[in-house]
Amino acid sequence: MAWNALRAAGPDMLIVRPAGGPEEMPPQRELLGSRVLTECGEERGTVLDAAFDPVTARIEAVLTTRGELPPDPLLGLGDHALVIRSGAAHHGV
Repeated sequence: MAWNALRAAGPDMLIVRPAGGPEEMPPQRELLGSRVLTECGEERGTVLDAAFDPVTARIEAVLTTRGELPPDPLLGLGDHALVIRSGAAHHGV
């Protein structure tokens, strides 16, 4: 798979452009440096780093300025922020 075929990355999957699909790709989103917001719009820091399982490519944890997030509360990465479930608590905060 060519990296330019990558369309989106979520906590449990990667979405790729099908072979022979359109060449135009959506704007690239950067996880590092993204704001972290709950689905209700509450600020929860900024993403500093992320750990991925090398075999499955699933996110194992996201390190933020307010602590570490497990993968369960992650909803997705949008244009504006990494969005998490409202009930997500940071470890070590």
